[in-house]
Amino acid sequence: MLLLLEKIDFLCMVSSMDVPSIKNLKLSLQLLKSLKFPMDKIFIIINRANSRVGMNINEIEDTIERKIYLKIPSSRIVPITINKGIPIIIDQPRSIVSRSISKLTELIIE
Repeated sequence: MLLLLEKIDFLCMVSSMDVPSIKNLKLSLQLLKSLKFPMDKIFIIINRANSRVGMNINEIEDTIERKIYLKIPSSRIVPITINKGIPIIIDQPRSIVSRSISKLTELIIE
């Protein structure tokens, strides 16, 4: 794992909006910091970011002491496209979820 961390250009860490996930995200970030991994190479992504689960993005950012790079919203079209077997970007290219994923793609290409 340490060799892999030395070779990567950046690290995308995806979390959901629940206490166990955010706790694990924070612990992972602390571990990476202790390993002297460059913090500017880490991009935090929150999946189902518009879920109403008693937690908001600002609270998460305060907890992990980092800005969230990308928020992928929850949408009922996601399971529909999964059940159809068609990627959401192809089936619903103008959806807010597809636009969020495209933003992530742009990051990777850059």
